[in-house]
Amino acid sequence: MKQQSILACLLAIGTVACAQKASTPLKRSSATTYAETITAAKLKKHLFIVAADDMEGRETGKPGQYKAAKFIIEQFKAAGLQPGAGNGEWEQPFSLMQDTLVQSSIQAGGKPSHSGRNSMLP
Repeated sequence: MKQQSILACLLAIGTVACAQKASTPLKRSSATTYAETITAAKLKKHLFIVAADDMEGRETGKPGQYKAAKFIIEQFKAAGLQPGAGNGEWEQPFSLMQDTLVQSSIQAGGKPSHSGRNSMLP
């Protein structure tokens, strides 16, 4: 009985010892390496650039959106990334339609409120 207990202990120790050692060393992924270069200061710097007034709000189809896209593309190039739009370009073209609201009104408490006259509505 004593030999069986010793044998069971040795098997258990051997199993645990083998489980702790990887057969091949783990490789660091390029994503992990790159992620370690991101700092709060760098994030703040880029956020302030993209959110700056000269980006004009970055509304789709407006000059500020094109400025922001150009900035982001330059950052991608500096990081060594490659275009991914499928056509060798950084941007993927798409159609854009713009519509404008000519007139609007709402009622609050049974009283009409017209945009631009007696309200703060845009």
